[in-house]
Amino acid sequence: MAKLLSFVKLDFLTVRPYITSKTLIIYLAVTIIVIISARSAAAGIVLLMVYASLYATTPFSVGEKNGLDVLYASLSIEKNTVVMGRYLFAQIINAFSALFGCIFSVGVSWMAAKSYRYYQNPFEIPITIIAMFLICGLTQAMLLPLFFKIGYAKARFFTYLPFIVLFLLGMSIDVVIKNNRSNFTLWYESNKHWAVLIFLIAWLGIMFLSYLVSLIFYKKYKFFIYKKYE
Repeated sequence: MAKLLSFVKLDFLTVRPYITSKTLIIYLAVTIIVIISARSAAAGIVLLMVYASLYATTPFSVGEKNGLDVLYASLSIEKNTVVMGRYLFAQIINAFSALFGCIFSVGVSWMAAKSYRYYQNPFEIPITIIAMFLICGLTQAMLLPLFFKIGYAKARFFTYLPFIVLFLLGMSIDVVIKNNRSNFTLWYESNKHWAVLIFLIAWLGIMFLSYLVSLIFYKKYKFFIYKKYE
């Protein structure tokens, strides 16, 4: 566990130089405009979490450019620690961006309107945070195996592919629900807790499967780097 946390800390140190005050100001300015235009704090949360999720791939870019995998091997960092660390790092980024996005977006809405009319539904913000956390996790579950398989430089072309897949999947599910609204609504209303539990189990299953695939790819792709240390 200590090595895992140390590796996550190393990833944070890797990303920190890329989070400049200029970039942060631009992101926050755009978010303020979106919140005021959409009259919704939830819109700001979504935007900030999407911005933050992009930084989850930065360690791959930096590592590939500077040959950090050789450093990991020389420090006797196991491959499963590297893979697990990258997944944990991504989820910490998601959680931190959700917390920061909530505080910032609600604060901007309050100062802009001096009321709660921007988010009249009290469940809008927590639902948005939970949904975005799960969505960001799923996109990362699709992207990380690619980065471990072919490297960041080749895989960055597919960065937006998960968003397209999730969009199409969402549309398909929406069509199915609309065509079976009465049956689905009846089942959901009587099985809310089971529905949430099933979704969470599916999400965790996808993340675990993604981790296993990434580990397999990383062992094969990086073997020539680790060979002289093993």
